[in-house]
Amino acid sequence: MNTHAKYANILIRWIQVTKIETEIFSRISGYFRPVSQWNRGKKEEFSERKYLDVNKALQMTKRDQA
Repeated sequence: MNTHAKYANILIRWIQVTKIETEIFSRISGYFRPVSQWNRGKKEEFSERKYLDVNKALQMTKRDQA
């Protein structure tokens, strides 16, 4: 685990333990906005998003090229 990931995990645990309220920002219509300010339709769309694991995709590409 690299240093950045290690500190990110520590921060996430600390936030969970101290129960700090956090805000999630995501890009919508070309700019970033807090998800809490989105309308119901956009929140539903956000919950259905699929995420790309770049490392996994690169490994698959390398394997396919071999």
